[in-house]
Amino acid sequence: MQETIQKYKEKLIEYWNGLTRNRKISLVAIIIAALVVLFLIFNYFTRVEYKVLYSGLPLKDQSKITAKLDELSIPYKLEGTSSILVPAEEVNRARIELAGDNLPSSGYDYDSMFQDSSWSQTSFDKSVRLKRWKEETLQQSIESIEGISNATVMLTIPDNTNFVLAEQEVLPSASVTIVWDGGGSRRAEIVKSIQNIVATSTVKLTPDNVTVIDNEGALLSSGMSDSFVSDEAYAIQSKHEALYDQKIKYLLEHVVGRGNVTVMTSVKISMDVEKTVGVKYAPPLEGEDEGLIRSMDTLKETMQGGSAVGVPGTETNIEDYETLGSENSLYNKQTETINRELNELRTEVRKTPGQIENITISVILNKKALPNEELTTEDQALFIDVVKNAAGSNVTQVSVIAKDFAEPEVIADAEEKGFNFLPILIIALILIALLVFLLLRARAKKKAEEEAEAERLRELALKKELGDEDMELEFETDESRMKKQIDLFIEQRPEAVVQLLRNWLNE
Repeated sequence: MQETIQKYKEKLIEYWNGLTRNRKISLVAIIIAALVVLFLIFNYFTRVEYKVLYSGLPLKDQSKITAKLDELSIPYKLEGTSSILVPAEEVNRARIELAGDNLPSSGYDYDSMFQDSSWSQTSFDKSVRLKRWKEETLQQSIESIEGISNATVMLTIPDNTNFVLAEQEVLPSASVTIVWDGGGSRRAEIVKSIQNIVATSTVKLTPDNVTVIDNEGALLSSGMSDSFVSDEAYAIQSKHEALYDQKIKYLLEHVVGRGNVTVMTSVKISMDVEKTVGVKYAPPLEGEDEGLIRSMDTLKETMQGGSAVGVPGTETNIEDYETLGSENSLYNKQTETINRELNELRTEVRKTPGQIENITISVILNKKALPNEELTTEDQALFIDVVKNAAGSNVTQVSVIAKDFAEPEVIADAEEKGFNFLPILIIALILIALLVFLLLRARAKKKAEEEAEAERLRELALKKELGDEDMELEFETDESRMKKQIDLFIEQRPEAVVQLLRNWLNE
Protein backbone atom coordinates (compact mmCIF):
# COMPACT_ATOMS: atom_id res chain seq x y z
CA MET A 1 0.00 0.00 0.00
CA GLN A 2 2.81 2.36 0.89
CA GLU A 3 4.57 1.61 -2.38
CA THR A 4 1.37 2.43 -4.30
CA ILE A 5 1.00 5.73 -2.47
CA GLN A 6 4.65 6.55 -3.08
CA LYS A 7 4.26 5.67 -6.77
CA TYR A 8 1.26 7.98 -7.21
CA LYS A 9 3.03 10.68 -5.22
CA GLU A 10 6.03 10.53 -7.55
CA LYS A 11 3.75 10.62 -10.58
CA LEU A 12 1.91 13.64 -9.19
CA ILE A 13 5.17 15.47 -8.49
CA GLU A 14 6.45 14.62 -11.94
CA TYR A 15 3.19 15.82 -13.53
CA TRP A 16 3.31 19.05 -11.49
CA ASN A 17 6.91 19.74 -12.44
CA GLY A 18 6.04 19.22 -16.08
CA LEU A 19 3.40 21.98 -16.06
CA THR A 20 4.12 25.53 -17.11
CA ARG A 21 3.73 28.42 -14.67
CA ASN A 22 0.45 29.59 -16.21
CA ARG A 23 -1.04 26.10 -16.11
CA LYS A 24 0.00 25.74 -12.47
CA ILE A 25 -1.75 29.01 -11.58
CA SER A 26 -4.88 28.00 -13.50
CA LEU A 27 -4.99 24.59 -11.87
CA VAL A 28 -4.60 26.03 -8.36
CA ALA A 29 -7.33 28.62 -9.06
CA ILE A 30 -9.70 25.92 -10.32
CA ILE A 31 -9.08 23.75 -7.26
CA ILE A 32 -9.62 26.67 -4.85
CA ALA A 33 -12.83 27.73 -6.63
CA ALA A 34 -14.14 24.17 -6.57
CA LEU A 35 -13.38 23.83 -2.85
CA VAL A 36 -15.10 27.15 -2.08
CA VAL A 37 -18.20 26.18 -4.05
CA LEU A 38 -18.32 22.76 -2.41
CA PHE A 39 -18.02 24.42 1.00
CA LEU A 40 -20.89 26.80 0.21
CA ILE A 41 -23.05 23.93 -1.03
CA PHE A 42 -22.28 21.84 2.03
CA ASN A 43 -22.95 24.76 4.37
CA TYR A 44 -26.23 25.60 2.60
CA PHE A 45 -27.67 22.08 2.77
CA THR A 46 -26.39 21.19 6.24
CA ARG A 47 -27.17 24.33 8.20
CA VAL A 48 -29.43 23.80 11.20
CA GLU A 49 -32.67 25.76 11.57
CA TYR A 50 -33.42 26.72 15.17
CA LYS A 51 -36.89 27.36 16.58
CA VAL A 52 -38.11 28.72 19.89
CA LEU A 53 -38.63 25.96 22.44
CA TYR A 54 -39.76 28.19 25.31
CA SER A 55 -39.71 31.93 25.91
CA GLY A 56 -40.46 34.23 28.81
CA LEU A 57 -38.99 31.78 31.34
CA PRO A 58 -37.44 32.68 34.70
CA LEU A 59 -33.74 31.98 35.20
CA LYS A 60 -34.47 29.00 37.46
CA ASP A 61 -36.44 27.23 34.75
CA GLN A 62 -33.85 28.12 32.12
CA SER A 63 -31.11 26.51 34.21
CA LYS A 64 -33.09 23.28 34.65
CA ILE A 65 -34.09 23.11 30.98
CA THR A 66 -30.57 23.69 29.63
CA ALA A 67 -29.20 21.04 32.00
CA LYS A 68 -31.81 18.58 30.75
CA LEU A 69 -31.03 19.43 27.12
CA ASP A 70 -27.33 18.77 27.76
CA GLU A 71 -28.30 15.43 29.28
CA LEU A 72 -30.39 14.58 26.19
CA SER A 73 -27.56 15.72 23.85
CA ILE A 74 -29.90 18.22 22.20
CA PRO A 75 -28.06 21.34 20.98
CA TYR A 76 -29.58 24.66 21.97
CA LYS A 77 -29.01 28.41 21.76
CA LEU A 78 -30.04 31.19 24.12
CA GLU A 79 -31.73 34.24 22.65
CA GLY A 80 -31.97 37.27 24.86
CA THR A 81 -32.44 36.56 28.54
CA SER A 82 -35.52 34.34 28.54
CA SER A 83 -35.74 32.33 25.28
CA ILE A 84 -34.31 28.91 24.46
CA LEU A 85 -33.97 27.74 20.86
CA VAL A 86 -33.38 24.18 19.64
CA PRO A 87 -33.17 22.62 16.15
CA ALA A 88 -36.54 22.51 14.44
CA GLU A 89 -36.58 18.70 14.21
CA GLU A 90 -35.89 18.41 17.96
CA VAL A 91 -38.67 20.72 19.22
CA ASN A 92 -41.31 18.03 19.76
CA ARG A 93 -38.87 15.56 21.30
CA ALA A 94 -37.48 18.20 23.67
CA ARG A 95 -40.94 19.24 24.84
CA ILE A 96 -41.97 15.63 25.48
CA GLU A 97 -38.79 14.87 27.43
CA LEU A 98 -39.04 18.09 29.46
CA ALA A 99 -42.71 17.49 30.20
CA GLY A 100 -41.73 14.18 31.81
CA ASP A 101 -39.67 16.18 34.33
CA ASN A 102 -42.42 18.82 34.81
CA LEU A 103 -40.43 21.45 32.97
CA PRO A 104 -40.91 24.31 32.63
CA SER A 105 -42.33 24.65 36.12
CA SER A 106 -43.89 28.02 35.21
CA GLY A 107 -46.18 26.24 32.75
CA TYR A 108 -49.65 25.21 33.78
CA ASP A 109 -51.39 21.96 32.95
CA TYR A 110 -54.73 20.46 33.88
CA ASP A 111 -53.35 18.50 36.85
CA SER A 112 -51.85 21.68 38.31
CA MET A 113 -55.35 23.00 38.89
CA PHE A 114 -55.89 20.49 41.72
CA GLN A 115 -52.40 19.76 43.04
CA ASP A 116 -52.36 22.62 45.55
CA SER A 117 -56.09 22.71 46.23
CA SER A 118 -57.23 22.80 49.84
CA TRP A 119 -60.38 23.34 51.87
CA SER A 120 -59.52 27.04 52.14
CA GLN A 121 -59.43 27.55 48.38
CA THR A 122 -62.20 29.85 47.15
CA SER A 123 -64.17 29.73 43.95
CA PHE A 124 -62.22 32.77 42.76
CA ASP A 125 -58.94 30.86 43.17
CA LYS A 126 -60.35 27.98 41.16
CA SER A 127 -61.53 30.30 38.39
CA VAL A 128 -58.07 31.89 38.20
CA ARG A 129 -56.46 28.44 37.93
CA LEU A 130 -58.92 27.43 35.22
CA LYS A 131 -58.24 30.64 33.29
CA ARG A 132 -54.47 30.06 33.44
CA TRP A 133 -54.90 26.50 32.20
CA LYS A 134 -57.04 27.73 29.29
CA GLU A 135 -54.43 30.34 28.37
CA GLU A 136 -51.61 27.77 28.40
CA THR A 137 -53.63 25.28 26.36
CA LEU A 138 -54.63 27.89 23.79
CA GLN A 139 -51.04 29.10 23.54
CA GLN A 140 -49.79 25.57 22.77
CA SER A 141 -52.57 25.04 20.23
CA ILE A 142 -51.78 28.29 18.41
CA GLU A 143 -48.03 27.61 18.40
CA SER A 144 -48.70 24.24 16.75
CA ILE A 145 -50.12 26.04 13.69
CA GLU A 146 -47.69 26.13 10.79
CA GLY A 147 -46.45 29.67 10.25
CA ILE A 148 -46.46 30.72 13.94
CA SER A 149 -43.38 30.35 16.13
CA ASN A 150 -44.65 31.85 19.38
CA ALA A 151 -47.95 32.98 20.92
CA THR A 152 -49.27 34.59 24.10
CA VAL A 153 -52.95 34.42 25.09
CA MET A 154 -54.74 36.55 27.70
CA LEU A 155 -58.38 35.94 28.61
CA THR A 156 -60.59 38.51 30.31
CA ILE A 157 -63.57 36.76 31.88
CA PRO A 158 -65.85 39.13 33.84
CA ASP A 159 -67.47 38.07 37.10
CA ASN A 160 -71.11 38.53 36.12
CA THR A 161 -73.70 38.31 38.87
CA ASN A 162 -77.07 36.62 38.51
CA PHE A 163 -79.04 39.20 40.46
CA VAL A 164 -82.05 40.62 38.67
CA LEU A 165 -81.17 44.20 39.53
CA ALA A 166 -77.59 43.87 38.28
CA GLU A 167 -76.32 46.14 35.60
CA GLN A 168 -75.93 45.14 31.96
CA GLU A 169 -73.94 41.93 31.44
CA VAL A 170 -70.28 42.35 30.42
CA LEU A 171 -69.11 39.94 27.72
CA PRO A 172 -65.71 38.20 27.91
CA SER A 173 -62.83 39.18 25.64
CA ALA A 174 -59.38 37.93 24.73
CA SER A 175 -56.12 39.16 23.24
CA VAL A 176 -53.55 37.10 21.35
CA THR A 177 -49.98 38.11 20.47
CA ILE A 178 -48.27 36.00 17.81
CA VAL A 179 -44.83 35.85 16.20
CA TRP A 180 -44.93 34.97 12.52
CA ASP A 181 -42.70 32.25 11.11
CA GLY A 182 -43.86 32.38 7.52
CA GLY A 183 -47.58 32.04 6.83
CA GLY A 184 -47.43 33.93 3.54
CA SER A 185 -50.75 34.33 1.80
CA ARG A 186 -52.50 32.23 4.48
CA ARG A 187 -52.08 34.84 7.21
CA ALA A 188 -55.66 36.13 6.95
CA GLU A 189 -56.99 32.58 7.20
CA ILE A 190 -54.71 31.85 10.17
CA VAL A 191 -55.91 34.95 12.06
CA LYS A 192 -59.56 33.95 11.57
CA SER A 193 -58.77 30.44 12.79
CA ILE A 194 -57.10 31.82 15.91
CA GLN A 195 -60.14 33.97 16.66
CA ASN A 196 -62.45 30.96 16.36
CA ILE A 197 -60.19 28.72 18.48
CA VAL A 198 -60.03 31.25 21.31
CA ALA A 199 -63.76 32.05 21.08
CA THR A 200 -64.78 28.42 21.57
CA SER A 201 -62.78 28.15 24.81
CA THR A 202 -65.02 30.48 26.83
CA VAL A 203 -68.78 30.80 27.13
CA LYS A 204 -70.27 33.88 25.40
CA LEU A 205 -66.90 34.80 23.87
CA THR A 206 -67.35 35.70 20.20
CA PRO A 207 -64.64 35.91 17.51
CA ASP A 208 -65.29 39.65 17.20
CA ASN A 209 -64.14 40.09 20.81
CA VAL A 210 -60.80 38.37 20.17
CA THR A 211 -58.02 40.82 19.32
CA VAL A 212 -54.99 39.46 17.47
CA ILE A 213 -51.73 41.40 17.07
CA ASP A 214 -48.22 40.45 16.00
CA ASN A 215 -44.90 41.06 17.73
CA GLU A 216 -44.48 44.35 15.82
CA GLY A 217 -47.76 45.74 17.17
CA ALA A 218 -49.76 45.42 13.95
CA LEU A 219 -53.46 44.76 14.52
CA LEU A 220 -54.45 41.64 12.59
CA SER A 221 -58.04 41.08 13.71
CA SER A 222 -60.52 41.06 10.85
CA GLY A 223 -62.34 44.37 10.47
CA MET A 224 -59.91 46.21 12.77
CA SER A 225 -56.60 46.58 10.98
CA ASP A 226 -56.50 48.92 8.02
CA SER A 227 -52.95 47.89 7.17
CA PHE A 228 -53.86 44.20 7.27
CA VAL A 229 -56.86 44.72 5.01
CA SER A 230 -54.83 46.89 2.65
CA ASP A 231 -52.15 44.21 2.36
CA GLU A 232 -54.78 41.63 1.49
CA ALA A 233 -56.42 43.99 -1.01
CA TYR A 234 -53.04 44.72 -2.61
CA ALA A 235 -52.38 41.00 -3.03
CA ILE A 236 -55.77 40.46 -4.69
CA GLN A 237 -55.30 43.55 -6.86
CA SER A 238 -51.85 42.43 -8.03
CA LYS A 239 -53.18 38.99 -8.90
CA HIS A 240 -56.02 40.40 -11.02
CA GLU A 241 -53.76 42.95 -12.75
CA ALA A 242 -51.23 40.28 -13.69
CA LEU A 243 -54.02 38.09 -15.06
CA TYR A 244 -55.50 40.87 -17.21
CA ASP A 245 -52.06 41.97 -18.45
CA GLN A 246 -51.19 38.45 -19.54
CA LYS A 247 -54.54 37.78 -21.20
CA ILE A 248 -54.70 41.05 -23.17
CA LYS A 249 -51.04 40.91 -24.19
CA TYR A 250 -51.43 37.33 -25.43
CA LEU A 251 -54.44 38.38 -27.50
CA LEU A 252 -52.86 41.45 -29.11
CA GLU A 253 -49.51 39.79 -29.85
CA HIS A 254 -51.28 37.56 -32.36
CA VAL A 255 -52.08 40.72 -34.33
CA VAL A 256 -48.98 42.93 -34.02
CA GLY A 257 -46.39 40.29 -33.21
CA ARG A 258 -44.59 39.15 -30.11
CA GLY A 259 -42.74 41.81 -28.18
CA ASN A 260 -44.68 44.64 -29.83
CA VAL A 261 -47.29 45.13 -27.08
CA THR A 262 -47.09 46.61 -23.59
CA VAL A 263 -50.15 46.37 -21.34
CA MET A 264 -50.70 48.06 -17.99
CA THR A 265 -53.91 47.28 -16.09
CA SER A 266 -55.20 49.06 -12.99
CA VAL A 267 -57.82 47.21 -10.96
CA LYS A 268 -59.74 48.80 -8.09
CA ILE A 269 -60.76 46.29 -5.44
CA SER A 270 -63.55 46.77 -2.89
CA MET A 271 -62.88 45.24 0.53
CA ASP A 272 -66.25 46.32 1.96
CA VAL A 273 -68.58 43.66 3.32
CA GLU A 274 -72.18 44.35 2.27
CA LYS A 275 -75.26 42.51 3.49
CA THR A 276 -78.65 42.97 1.81
CA VAL A 277 -81.85 41.46 3.25
CA GLY A 278 -85.03 41.33 1.13
CA VAL A 279 -88.52 40.25 2.21
CA LYS A 280 -91.14 39.14 -0.33
CA TYR A 281 -94.73 38.04 0.30
CA ALA A 282 -96.42 35.66 -2.14
CA PRO A 283 -99.47 33.37 -2.17
CA PRO A 284 -98.69 29.79 -1.17
CA LEU A 285 -100.37 28.33 -4.27
CA GLU A 286 -98.78 28.96 -7.63
CA GLY A 287 -101.08 30.80 -10.02
CA GLU A 288 -103.33 32.15 -7.28
CA ASP A 289 -103.65 35.85 -6.51
CA GLU A 290 -104.84 35.36 -2.95
CA GLY A 291 -103.51 33.35 -0.08
CA LEU A 292 -105.17 30.66 1.97
CA ILE A 293 -107.84 31.84 4.41
CA ARG A 294 -106.52 31.64 7.94
CA SER A 295 -109.56 33.26 9.71
CA MET A 296 -112.76 35.07 8.70
CA ASP A 297 -115.05 37.34 10.80
CA THR A 298 -118.54 38.37 9.57
CA LEU A 299 -120.63 41.08 11.29
CA LYS A 300 -124.26 41.72 10.25
CA GLU A 301 -126.53 44.56 11.53
CA THR A 302 -130.25 44.85 10.70
CA MET A 303 -132.59 47.61 11.98
CA GLN A 304 -136.26 48.25 11.19
CA GLY A 305 -138.14 50.91 13.12
CA GLY A 306 -140.99 53.43 13.33
CA SER A 307 -141.03 56.73 15.11
CA ALA A 308 -138.29 57.59 17.45
CA VAL A 309 -138.92 57.45 21.17
CA GLY A 310 -137.34 60.10 23.33
CA VAL A 311 -135.88 59.91 26.79
CA PRO A 312 -137.01 62.39 29.45
CA GLY A 313 -134.65 65.24 29.85
CA THR A 314 -133.65 68.49 28.31
CA GLU A 315 -132.42 66.81 25.14
CA THR A 316 -135.92 65.52 24.38
CA ASN A 317 -137.38 69.00 24.50
CA ILE A 318 -135.71 69.81 21.23
CA GLU A 319 -138.27 70.44 18.56
CA ASP A 320 -138.82 67.48 16.23
CA TYR A 321 -138.98 67.91 12.53
CA GLU A 322 -141.17 65.84 10.36
CA THR A 323 -139.41 63.27 8.25
CA LEU A 324 -140.85 61.40 5.32
CA GLY A 325 -141.09 57.62 5.37
CA SER A 326 -139.43 57.18 8.72
CA GLU A 327 -142.05 54.85 10.16
CA ASN A 328 -141.17 51.84 7.89
CA SER A 329 -137.38 52.43 7.44
CA LEU A 330 -135.04 49.34 7.11
CA TYR A 331 -131.26 49.39 7.84
CA ASN A 332 -128.85 46.55 6.99
CA LYS A 333 -125.05 46.47 7.54
CA GLN A 334 -122.61 43.60 6.97
CA THR A 335 -118.85 43.65 7.69
CA GLU A 336 -116.53 40.79 6.70
CA THR A 337 -112.87 40.49 7.77
CA ILE A 338 -110.72 37.78 6.12
CA ASN A 339 -107.16 36.98 7.23
CA ARG A 340 -105.18 35.15 4.55
CA GLU A 341 -101.94 33.21 4.95
CA LEU A 342 -99.08 34.39 2.68
CA ASN A 343 -95.61 33.01 2.19
CA GLU A 344 -92.84 35.26 3.51
CA LEU A 345 -89.65 34.90 1.46
CA ARG A 346 -86.52 36.37 3.05
CA THR A 347 -83.46 36.77 0.85
CA GLU A 348 -80.06 37.59 2.33
CA VAL A 349 -77.27 38.56 -0.05
CA ARG A 350 -73.70 38.95 1.22
CA LYS A 351 -71.15 40.69 -0.94
CA THR A 352 -67.78 39.22 -0.14
CA PRO A 353 -64.74 41.52 -0.01
CA GLY A 354 -62.35 41.49 -2.92
CA GLN A 355 -64.88 42.34 -5.63
CA ILE A 356 -63.70 44.32 -8.67
CA GLU A 357 -65.20 47.81 -8.83
CA ASN A 358 -63.62 49.11 -12.03
CA ILE A 359 -60.78 48.39 -14.45
CA THR A 360 -58.68 50.81 -16.49
CA ILE A 361 -56.37 49.50 -19.19
CA SER A 362 -53.53 51.20 -21.05
CA VAL A 363 -52.04 49.63 -24.19
CA ILE A 364 -48.93 50.76 -26.05
CA LEU A 365 -48.25 49.30 -29.50
CA ASN A 366 -44.97 49.29 -31.36
CA LYS A 367 -45.43 51.73 -34.21
CA LYS A 368 -42.96 49.82 -36.39
CA ALA A 369 -45.18 46.72 -36.25
CA LEU A 370 -48.24 48.57 -37.62
CA PRO A 371 -49.12 48.96 -41.31
CA ASN A 372 -47.42 52.10 -42.65
CA GLU A 373 -46.14 52.61 -39.07
CA GLU A 374 -49.35 54.43 -38.20
CA LEU A 375 -52.30 53.77 -35.89
CA THR A 376 -55.44 54.99 -37.62
CA THR A 377 -58.57 56.09 -35.80
CA GLU A 378 -60.49 53.06 -37.06
CA ASP A 379 -57.78 50.65 -35.89
CA GLN A 380 -57.59 52.40 -32.53
CA ALA A 381 -61.35 52.06 -31.99
CA LEU A 382 -61.14 48.41 -33.04
CA PHE A 383 -58.31 47.72 -30.57
CA ILE A 384 -60.30 49.42 -27.78
CA ASP A 385 -63.35 47.25 -28.47
CA VAL A 386 -61.22 44.11 -28.53
CA VAL A 387 -59.59 44.99 -25.19
CA LYS A 388 -62.96 45.78 -23.56
CA ASN A 389 -64.45 42.50 -24.71
CA ALA A 390 -61.40 40.57 -23.52
CA ALA A 391 -61.43 42.21 -20.08
CA GLY A 392 -65.15 41.66 -19.57
CA SER A 393 -67.36 43.83 -17.38
CA ASN A 394 -66.38 46.65 -15.01
CA VAL A 395 -64.05 48.20 -17.62
CA THR A 396 -64.38 51.97 -17.28
CA GLN A 397 -61.59 53.23 -19.53
CA VAL A 398 -59.27 51.86 -22.23
CA SER A 399 -56.54 53.82 -23.98
CA VAL A 400 -54.51 52.56 -26.96
CA ILE A 401 -51.55 54.47 -28.43
CA ALA A 402 -48.65 53.66 -30.76
CA LYS A 403 -45.02 54.57 -30.02
CA ASP A 404 -41.57 53.49 -31.16
CA PHE A 405 -40.21 50.79 -28.86
CA ALA A 406 -36.65 50.89 -27.55
CA GLU A 407 -34.08 48.49 -28.96
CA PRO A 408 -33.61 45.14 -27.18
CA GLU A 409 -30.04 46.11 -26.18
CA VAL A 410 -31.38 49.02 -24.14
CA ILE A 411 -33.99 46.92 -22.45
CA ALA A 412 -31.36 44.31 -21.66
CA ASP A 413 -29.95 46.62 -18.96
CA ALA A 414 -33.06 46.04 -16.88
CA GLU A 415 -32.02 42.53 -15.92
CA GLU A 416 -33.05 41.43 -12.52
CA LYS A 417 -30.31 42.04 -10.00
CA GLY A 418 -29.52 39.95 -6.99
CA PHE A 419 -27.56 36.90 -5.91
CA ASN A 420 -28.50 33.69 -7.71
CA PHE A 421 -26.94 30.54 -6.41
CA LEU A 422 -27.75 28.33 -9.43
CA PRO A 423 -25.27 29.88 -11.94
CA ILE A 424 -22.43 29.54 -9.44
CA LEU A 425 -23.33 25.92 -8.87
CA ILE A 426 -23.39 25.21 -12.61
CA ILE A 427 -20.03 26.94 -13.14
CA ALA A 428 -18.52 25.01 -10.25
CA LEU A 429 -19.72 21.69 -11.65
CA ILE A 430 -18.32 22.60 -15.07
CA LEU A 431 -14.94 23.51 -13.52
CA ILE A 432 -14.83 20.28 -11.54
CA ALA A 433 -15.71 18.23 -14.63
CA LEU A 434 -13.02 20.07 -16.63
CA LEU A 435 -10.45 19.44 -13.91
CA VAL A 436 -11.26 15.72 -13.79
CA PHE A 437 -11.09 15.53 -17.60
CA LEU A 438 -7.66 17.20 -17.71
CA LEU A 439 -6.27 14.93 -15.00
CA LEU A 440 -7.56 11.78 -16.69
CA ARG A 441 -6.30 12.92 -20.07
CA ALA A 442 -2.83 13.73 -18.73
CA ARG A 443 -2.71 10.41 -16.90
CA ALA A 444 -3.71 8.47 -20.03
CA LYS A 445 -1.18 10.35 -22.14
CA LYS A 446 1.61 9.70 -19.69
CA LYS A 447 0.68 6.03 -19.45
CA ALA A 448 0.76 5.71 -23.24
CA GLU A 449 4.19 7.37 -23.38
CA GLU A 450 5.52 5.03 -20.69
CA GLU A 451 4.19 1.98 -22.51
CA ALA A 452 5.74 3.14 -25.79
CA GLU A 453 9.08 3.80 -24.11
CA ALA A 454 8.97 0.42 -22.36
CA GLU A 455 8.30 -1.30 -25.67
CA ARG A 456 11.20 0.51 -27.30
CA LEU A 457 13.57 -0.28 -24.44
CA ARG A 458 12.45 -3.89 -24.44
CA GLU A 459 13.33 -4.22 -28.09
CA LEU A 460 16.75 -2.66 -27.47
CA ALA A 461 17.38 -4.96 -24.53
CA LEU A 462 16.45 -8.02 -26.51
CA LYS A 463 18.80 -7.05 -29.31
CA LYS A 464 21.64 -6.39 -26.88
CA GLU A 465 21.19 -9.64 -24.96
CA LEU A 466 20.54 -11.93 -27.88
CA GLY A 467 23.12 -10.50 -30.28
CA ASP A 468 22.67 -10.93 -34.03
CA GLU A 469 20.21 -13.22 -35.80
CA ASP A 470 22.73 -16.06 -36.37
CA MET A 471 23.38 -16.46 -32.69
CA GLU A 472 19.66 -16.44 -32.12
CA LEU A 473 19.21 -19.38 -34.50
CA GLU A 474 22.13 -21.32 -32.96
CA PHE A 475 20.86 -21.10 -29.40
CA GLU A 476 17.22 -21.14 -30.20
CA THR A 477 16.11 -23.25 -27.25
CA ASP A 478 17.95 -21.45 -24.44
CA GLU A 479 17.31 -17.96 -25.77
CA SER A 480 13.62 -18.72 -26.36
CA ARG A 481 13.33 -19.69 -22.71
CA MET A 482 15.21 -16.54 -21.71
CA LYS A 483 12.94 -14.40 -23.89
CA LYS A 484 9.86 -15.81 -22.18
CA GLN A 485 11.34 -15.05 -18.77
CA ILE A 486 12.21 -11.52 -19.86
CA ASP A 487 8.69 -10.97 -21.20
CA LEU A 488 7.19 -12.26 -17.95
CA PHE A 489 9.47 -10.04 -15.89
CA ILE A 490 8.60 -7.01 -18.05
CA GLU A 491 4.86 -7.63 -17.60
CA GLN A 492 5.15 -7.99 -13.82
CA ARG A 493 7.73 -5.25 -13.13
CA PRO A 494 7.63 -2.72 -15.98
CA GLU A 495 8.94 0.12 -13.80
CA ALA A 496 12.00 -1.89 -12.72
CA VAL A 497 12.76 -2.88 -16.32
CA VAL A 498 12.54 0.72 -17.47
CA GLN A 499 14.87 1.84 -14.70
CA LEU A 500 17.30 -1.00 -15.45
CA LEU A 501 17.40 -0.19 -19.15
CA ARG A 502 17.94 3.48 -18.41
CA ASN A 503 20.93 2.59 -16.26
CA TRP A 504 22.32 0.39 -19.02
CA LEU A 505 21.95 3.10 -21.62
CA ASN A 506 23.56 5.65 -19.34
CA GLU A 507 26.53 3.34 -18.84
